[in-house]
Amino acid sequence: MKGPIKKSDFENVRAMILSGQIPRRTCRTFSTGIRNSRCGMSSGSFDRCRRRSSAMLKPICVPCERFMRPDKNGVRFLECMPVRGIAPEDRPVDETRGKRAKPGEWEAYKLWMGDRWRCPDCGATIISGVGLNPYSEHFLPDFDKALVDAVAREGKLLEVKDC
Repeated sequence: MKGPIKKSDFENVRAMILSGQIPRRTCRTFSTGIRNSRCGMSSGSFDRCRRRSSAMLKPICVPCERFMRPDKNGVRFLECMPVRGIAPEDRPVDETRGKRAKPGEWEAYKLWMGDRWRCPDCGATIISGVGLNPYSEHFLPDFDKALVDAVAREGKLLEVKDC
């Protein structure tokens, strides 16, 4: 079976799944119904689904020319903002930082969660797979509790200071 899935193909495969001729977990599209009519089965076999095999690549370590490996999922990190009341125009210009705030001029803004990846050769780490919305924000009533909980889980939080 090549190309797009037709309703008749789905009914035939569904009957084969229900009769036990095909294992239930071979293709998410067939086991849950036709959601993506462009899915199709790869190279005519029922062992893989094109939709699953088209996932994004793992992050790549450029200096080592290797794929990174997942190190830890659900890593919490803190996005910081410059301390209120200090406008960027009023900051002195630093040749390395420009008008960015100095290390002591930051405060907690948003708490995020993502996946930490590590290069198996050089040990470089990145955080990827961050959701669309933060875990908690500074104006929410439970932000301090969430921040304390995150520090308890992670130890020292990564603080992103870039505005």
